Amino acid sequence: MRVQQAALSDYGSILAFYDDVIDRTPEIGRHAWWQKGKHPTAEGVRAYIEEGSMYLCRDDRAIIAVMALTPAQRLYERLEFVCRGRQHLMAENTGWTDFLFYEY
Repeated sequence: MRVQQAALSDYGSILAFYDDVIDRTPEIGRHAWWQKGKHPTAEGVRAYIEEGSMYLCRDDRAIIAVMALTPAQRLYERLEFVCRGRQHLMAENTGWTDFLFYEY
């Protein structure tokens, strides 16, 4: 298993990964606000890849996890803020999602 920065050549596989997770998670709306074609969007995935923020984890054959390191996270960590926790909260634009809390 290895984590690596995603490349544009991974774009189609990442979209297929999201579609597969959505298809195989009957109650996806309770766990993540993912909807095919709506969230995450193909444009959003491409933007994360192009800005170098998308990472993926592979086992020997397939993608098993995808994550985006947002610009805010990078900024906080570069400025030596410390992540003090994660909370699963409702956000109007994404539904239930994990929020990271930083302290300086």
